[in-house]
Amino acid sequence: MNAYIFLGPTFAHYRKALECDIWFRGSVTAEDQKRIELLIPYPLSLNLKWGECFLHCATDDIFEMRVREKYGNFLRAISSAFFGFTVRANEKELERFSLALSHALDIIHTIHPILFFLQPKEDGECKDKQKFSNWHEENVSKIRTEIVPALIHFFVSKETSNQDKAQGAWIVNNLFSYIPLNIEKEYIDELIKLVKCSLGHDKYIDRYNHDILDKLIKRVKE
Repeated sequence: MNAYIFLGPTFAHYRKALECDIWFRGSVTAEDQKRIELLIPYPLSLNLKWGECFLHCATDDIFEMRVREKYGNFLRAISSAFFGFTVRANEKELERFSLALSHALDIIHTIHPILFFLQPKEDGECKDKQKFSNWHEENVSKIRTEIVPALIHFFVSKETSNQDKAQGAWIVNNLFSYIPLNIEKEYIDELIKLVKCSLGHDKYIDRYNHDILDKLIKRVKE
């Protein structure tokens, strides 16, 4: 199926934790939210936070142990943790988790249409260089045509709560890890508008989004 936009690396590298965002086309009803929550695969289901039109999913700080619990040898994972050993999920276990997530997203998309799925590019928890699928590479171009307009509308809408805008500011920051700054200048005006819309909702992420804004403005002056 995969009729939505997917942005993010594969899961075949070590991580301490994992965070993802599912952005839907329009607000999601309470009934559909419950149905969707039941489909989020463990361990992403450990921490779920809803906004009007998005779902933030996160694991705890022992992502690989959780993956091994669910998709590998449960007893070995528990015993290793008990004796203080670092638990590492192997490639097959990570692949099983990745397939479970992909399958869940396809079903969720039939419950309420997904615009994009976003996994941050860099979070400091990666073992080695991240790898990206062809699916990701094919979707990067849609950031401009579909995601940026949707996010601008989200921020300027009077119906969007301040709490949702704060989370949206983090999503904007993560999104920019996939946007090269050496892009056409016509595109930069749209990006500047988006970043400006994201400011003033979360003091912590504001400083990073201000850095992005400064780089965009510098690009315009080149």
